[in-house]
Amino acid sequence: MPTSFLLCFNSSETTQPKDLVGRWHFLESKTIMEDSEWQGADSPDQADSRLTLLTSLHLEEDEVEDKDPDPSNSACTSKTPEALSRGSSSKRKLTDYFKTNNNSDTGDKDKQENDTASDVVLIESNEARPADEIQQGQDTEINISEEDLKIITGPAIIWQFYIRLDKTRAKCKACDAIRSTPTGTTTTLQDHLKKHHGRFKEFQRLSQLKKNFLNNAKGKKKETNTIKKCFVNKLYMDSKSARAVAITHQIALWICRNLHPYSVVDEEEFIKLVELLEPRYKVPCRTTFSRSVIPKLYLKLKSIAADYLKLIKGKLESISLTTDLWTSNTAKDSYIGLTAQFIDTNWDLIKLSVECDHFPGIHDGQAILKKVENLCEEQLGLKENDLDQPTVYITADNGSNMAAALSQPSIRKQNDPKVAAVLKKKRWWNHIKCMNHTLQLAINDARKEMDAKTVIDKVQNLAVRYARSKTARECLERFQQEHNLPRHEIIFYCETRWNSEYLMLARFLEQKAAITSELAFACEENLPVQDWRMIEGFVQVLKPIFENTAPLGSSKEVTFSTVIPVLNEITTSLHEFIMKAPKGSGILFARKLLAKVEERFPHESYAENEFYQIGMIIDPRFKDLLVSSYENDRTGHLLLESQALDKYREHIRRGIIVPNDAEGPPLPVQSSASKSTGTVGSVKKARFSQIARLTKDRTETSIATTDTMARITAEVEAYLATPTIDEDKDPLEWWRENAEKFPMLLPVAKHYLGLAPTEVDSERVFSVGGNTCTKKRSNLLPDHLKEIIYIHDNYNTLMMLAKKYNLK
Repeated sequence: MPTSFLLCFNSSETTQPKDLVGRWHFLESKTIMEDSEWQGADSPDQADSRLTLLTSLHLEEDEVEDKDPDPSNSACTSKTPEALSRGSSSKRKLTDYFKTNNNSDTGDKDKQENDTASDVVLIESNEARPADEIQQGQDTEINISEEDLKIITGPAIIWQFYIRLDKTRAKCKACDAIRSTPTGTTTTLQDHLKKHHGRFKEFQRLSQLKKNFLNNAKGKKKETNTIKKCFVNKLYMDSKSARAVAITHQIALWICRNLHPYSVVDEEEFIKLVELLEPRYKVPCRTTFSRSVIPKLYLKLKSIAADYLKLIKGKLESISLTTDLWTSNTAKDSYIGLTAQFIDTNWDLIKLSVECDHFPGIHDGQAILKKVENLCEEQLGLKENDLDQPTVYITADNGSNMAAALSQPSIRKQNDPKVAAVLKKKRWWNHIKCMNHTLQLAINDARKEMDAKTVIDKVQNLAVRYARSKTARECLERFQQEHNLPRHEIIFYCETRWNSEYLMLARFLEQKAAITSELAFACEENLPVQDWRMIEGFVQVLKPIFENTAPLGSSKEVTFSTVIPVLNEITTSLHEFIMKAPKGSGILFARKLLAKVEERFPHESYAENEFYQIGMIIDPRFKDLLVSSYENDRTGHLLLESQALDKYREHIRRGIIVPNDAEGPPLPVQSSASKSTGTVGSVKKARFSQIARLTKDRTETSIATTDTMARITAEVEAYLATPTIDEDKDPLEWWRENAEKFPMLLPVAKHYLGLAPTEVDSERVFSVGGNTCTKKRSNLLPDHLKEIIYIHDNYNTLMMLAKKYNLK
């Protein structure tokens, strides 16, 4: 037996071993011995074996207290209290466990059943204590009536005097007064009850009775826990030990990174698994994880992110944010997401999920503007009129509320008295319209003009049929095998994602033979030939668009420099399809889509916009596209020289570099954009923009010097002369390797290559939120959802940065 127990048995000196009567207390579900070992001893031999079993438990005869049930029996004398306490510090009475039932005499048996059972006492230590302390340690009896016991063990006593109306109101039974109970508190109810002295006195009596009852039960529980601690709790490791903390931390990560519910830690099989792996570890309850462990981990990651941004913010060239709104399908709570990405000093593209914050109320432009400004300042330390911070860009969709909140106000809006004052002020960031959302709008416009929604609805209804009907799905699988088609499932369509429309139609066209056979077998109406031709035309038109826009949704690659190349591929593929494809509905859809793309993506805003041109030419994969587009034109050279000079001046203003006084006298430098021949779209828009830029540059000529401009020009010539790299290569890696060759162009590359042309990152945040807040977790609090998403998205990145920059 792994654990030895020291027992004291109270019996008369004349009692035979077979007449021993004792009481034993179960400490755990695992008993020391079975009842059958103690009961049913009908022979002296069995009684002797029982005595041997007691001896194996270290039964000490010198610590046995004499106790005769019959006080008149003079042959039996009880030992003194001093003898009772000899070798023991405390002896606690335990509950009855067994009684002897092996008396041959029925009368003696009845007598023994009526007698008081002998006491079994557990010796906790060898230090003696006075007998009066031992007596104080015994249980105290509380006389409680059955009616009072039912009240004090039921709900809160205060509800004996009130009627609960709802979660926040209650009515007094004495005066029918309505009292509020905010957050479930009953203090207001108790204060009102004082007006009714009789009822309040009864409330006090019951409260005191319940207190005494709980204190008595607590004392018993404490004694039991003390015994339990001696034999059980010593097996568990301290919850604050290094290994216990590490295990708890890993379980919290497992919950957040794999989107498990908090209740998984209370599941029986999970606890058994942990016990099997580490028997000494005790799994905390779900409340500990949701209210303590995970919130602490969330705050720790927040602290690391704040320290990192504080350290790196002054060295960044730009920071690109994305934002969007989302409403949970289960809890119906509204959230606003904010992400950030930038290129750090080591040429790494860093992406962080800044926040997925609860956003109740009206989502108009004014509310969004205030929320975005608060998140930028609280989470990123970005604010207006901060000259030390990098240039800020915010990418969002084309919604009217987003445009009103993030875009620069027009002159008409500034003079409109109906517009809120906060929407009239100039934004301290630059707004970028999501390219994917703009393309989605163009496709929707073309589809509406062709009345193609009817065909898509028909396909969607068939997809729902195969999803809900097991018979139809099994029949479709049988025909897939018969026609030697891949056993693919039908894809559903999402209205806000045009690529899901293409994927659904492409899968439907792939399974045309199996679908046609299944519908005929089930006597269901098939799609007419005209609809199948329209589906085929949609797939042919949308396929090159799908393939070319896929890089825009990348989470690890540079995407901003691909805007102009992607638009060029889309328009070129549509033109080629119209010229070469046979007549049919596909050509009609391609013509309408081409017109809508050109309408949504005007050349002056994209292909001829300096903003996107610089982003493309600074990428070594696409720099020759702009140069070859303008033969015998120095547009690319002038754009890079202008941006490099602007960055040089910005670095001086921010204190990043100090100009060398030995470089010589300042040289008046004319803006390269003002030297342009008018091929850049933004220069065409304003007739006198060249004069404005020339005037601005002349006021800043004291900063630029002859050597500075010479170095910039030489670097631009050398960079444009270098061969391009393959499209699957990483431009950041190329700049990391060639940083020493082009020091004046490095700030330009970091500024533009880190921008986000789409809001895909915010959509990913909401995808995590949707996978977390499921139907089984519809009551998940917004704060808890925010913590889970932040840990899920940022843990690996922030831990890497903490190790790299020694952050804690």
